Amino acid sequence: MKFYLQLLLGSLVFFSCNSTTTTQSENELSKVELLAAEVIGIHDEVMPKMETINDLRVKLEKRKEGKLKTAMLEAIDKSLNKLEAADDAMMSWMRAYKMPSKNDERSEEELIKYLESEKKRITEVKNLMLSSIADGENWATGME
Repeated sequence: MKFYLQLLLGSLVFFSCNSTTTTQSENELSKVELLAAEVIGIHDEVMPKMETINDLRVKLEKRKEGKLKTAMLEAIDKSLNKLEAADDAMMSWMRAYKMPSKNDERSEEELIKYLESEKKRITEVKNLMLSSIADGENWATGME
């Protein structure tokens, strides 16, 4: 009986130590995984703003229907073009982005280089979106 108790206690200690090691290795993310998470995090931060871009485009088109001076119409058109460019940039980025997978044939170095490049690209998209929204909101004031 004492032998079985020792065996049971030894097994519990072994498995609890082993599961701690597994949990630690599962919690440690590689540089590739961290970069991929950053890239998607930036995307996820600004993707909801696509709705804002579309709403602003509608407001600006309505604003153009009123009696406006040529300079104002040109400024609104410029703002609409920036909003469209931001929308196109996000759509283009999403079509081109290839998220790394466990079966990816690229080396870790290639993946890191790719993800750093994509982080730069999506940051540029984010900046374009935010500046076009600010500009659009400036011209859409007084629409509501």
